[in-house]
Amino acid sequence: MYKRVVESDRLRNGSIILFHNNAKYTADALDEIIKGLREKGFELVPISELVMREDYYIDHTGRQCKTEEAKERENGFINPMERNCDEVELNE
Repeated sequence: MYKRVVESDRLRNGSIILFHNNAKYTADALDEIIKGLREKGFELVPISELVMREDYYIDHTGRQCKTEEAKERENGFINPMERNCDEVELNE
């Protein structure tokens, strides 16, 4: 469990890690996972600090993406060359 979380190549700022509290080994692994994440420079915060509600949507990978309307308000127009959040590879 530690390796799947702390050493994941998908782990980055803003990652949301879900643990099920009734899983067999979660309680035993949690202290080491938290320590490992902090050693890598991550800060653990409540989910309410991560989820952006206004002008965002969640894509099929779980990423938060700006709506086209929000991009247009910021830029004055929608740049057709700007990649859609849905098109971004997970390993970028």
